[in-house]
Parts: sequence; structure tokens; C-alpha cells
Amino acid sequence: MKYIANMNENSSNSTALHKKSPFRRTRSFIRMLRHGIPQPHTVHQGYNTLRQEYILDATRHHFKKRDDDPAPLFQMNLLDVGCGASPINSFLALSGADVTALDIDEKILKEAQTYADSIGTPIRFIHGKIEELLKEETQYDVIICLDILEYIDNKDRFFWSLNKLLKPEGILVISAINRNFFSWFTHIFISEFMLKRTPRGSRKWRRFYRPTQLRSLMQKFSFNVTTIQGMEFNPDNCRWQLSHHPSTRYLATATKI
Repeated sequence: MKYIANMNENSSNSTALHKKSPFRRTRSFIRMLRHGIPQPHTVHQGYNTLRQEYILDATRHHFKKRDDDPAPLFQMNLLDVGCGASPINSFLALSGADVTALDIDEKILKEAQTYADSIGTPIRFIHGKIEELLKEETQYDVIICLDILEYIDNKDRFFWSLNKLLKPEGILVISAINRNFFSWFTHIFISEFMLKRTPRGSRKWRRFYRPTQLRSLMQKFSFNVTTIQGMEFNPDNCRWQLSHHPSTRYLATATKI
């Protein structure tokens, strides 16, 4: 698979980064901050690109599509839960998917709608909660939930709803922040207190999920987690890359049991 190939290409950088002690890895981030902070747009763009390519390749592999298929998601229903203003759903729509994007923030949803309209992607945007979609009695081939777990209050209800909305042979892709010292250091201390790119207090470390915790929770609602894929920002080259280690952020791919 392409995303495995990409991971192998970056494996030497990833392995080298993780051979460093937590102290040395922290020093690498501090050195990056001293020598020039990367532009937020560049960092976000790299992060989105990494995730959207992974989602596309994981979905292509799951449904046994050819690597050279120009529209591997053609005639597939895709649900983006907590879409925010991310352009990822537009990328997936351009890959052939019939996309429904859901968010509870009406202002951000309008921003996402404006972007989709500007590049001509036909996405159905819905303002509301995931439970409200159950009334439509529609199931989806693909569901993505990107970086929203920490904001979900009733996770039992959330995963129960996901199970009802996913087709029996469908695929679910989640991205989340791991819970450890390094995730606190990078996503709270640096992002909120040093760079002030995230509103202070908007992230709670105790609400981050370890991969083992996520796997256990999803099994409770009849999901089988098939893949846990680490993602990391490398301060040495200021790039996001796939990693063998889910040290800070990771992707989880799951199917229904």
C-alpha cells in the first residue's frame, strides 16, 4: 500500500527521532523554536496532506481498489464527523466520494462550505450532532472522525452512533492525540503557552486517548481496530510524517465486528 511505502521512506527519520531520549527530543523542539518557527499554514497543510493521503490509501486498500484508479471512492458515501474547516473532505470528494460533512459549529461550517464551493466540490454540509443523522436511516461506506475525540463528552453514545451509521463492510478512520508527556509538551505547552496558536485551556491532557484505551472503547461497541498508525512532527526538518510509534498523534482504522 502507498501509505506503508511512505512510512518506510520516512522510517529512518522516524527511527532516529525515537532513538532520542525524551529530553533530547524536547531539546530538538526547543532548538527549532529558537531558529525559526514554521508558518502555521505550512504545518497545517502538511498535517492535512498526510492524513488525507492515508485515508484515501486505507480506503482504497479496504475496498480493493487499484492504486492507479483516478476516482477510488466513486459511488461511496462518506461521512466526515466534526469536519471543522479542514479541506480533507473536499479532497475526498474530488476522489469520487459522495460526502456529507457534519459539525456543531455553524460559523466554521460556513467557512468549510465557502471553501468547498470555491473549488467546486459538491459536499452536503449539516449543522448538528451525530445522533441527529440516525433519523435519516442512511449508512456510510466510509466514516472519518479527525481530532475530535477529546471534545466528545458522551463517548459511549458517540461510538454507538458510529456503529449504527457505518455499513457492515465499511471502514472507520479516526485521528487522535496520544496521552503521554510528549503529547502534553507539544500540543499544550508549546501550542498553547509558547506559540499561542491554540486557545489556552481548549485542550485537556486527561481527555487525550492512548491507543490501548481507544481500542478497548471501540471493541465495546463492536469495532475491530485493524491498524494503529503513528504521526509525528519532525522538528529537524519541520515536516509531518508517518511513524511506527504513536508518540503524539495517531490514526486508527477500524471495521465492524
